[in-house]
Amino acid sequence: MPLVTLGTIPEGGVRWALMLVATACAGLSAYAYPTELWLITSAGFTAYAKLWVSLFYVLVLFLAKDAGDKSCTISGFALIAVFLLVSSKDWFLFFMCLELLTLSSYCVIALSPTRRSLESVLKYFSAGAVSTCFLLLGATLAYMACGSASFDVFPDEYYP
Repeated sequence: MPLVTLGTIPEGGVRWALMLVATACAGLSAYAYPTELWLITSAGFTAYAKLWVSLFYVLVLFLAKDAGDKSCTISGFALIAVFLLVSSKDWFLFFMCLELLTLSSYCVIALSPTRRSLESVLKYFSAGAVSTCFLLLGATLAYMACGSASFDVFPDEYYP
């Protein structure tokens, strides 16, 4: 009987696939060509930040031997959120990536079937909802002051 049949993933296969993807992302971010797209940038600090995030993600996946495939898959969504969060140059993308990151955190915490984990997810969600309101208020005030949601349009007098 073969180890892998068509349509199945062996035990721990998701972890190794995510390690491979994160290693490839680390390699690509090390040799990143500076680009400026509509909401995303890859110039300057972002390439180094993606490199370190990828390396730490591979280290965490390697050390978390008892993590199931569900938590590894959810952490893959968190990795995508962190990559886009580091690359964002607009309040809208920053907010969406931050929310994807917190949603994946809620899911990882809720994977445990205990009552304490469900209670902690509820508390974490309520605290996150309050902080999201403050973030949206600040982004709205910045948009009203500058006329754009981009990080690049802040005048020099707003920087200390």
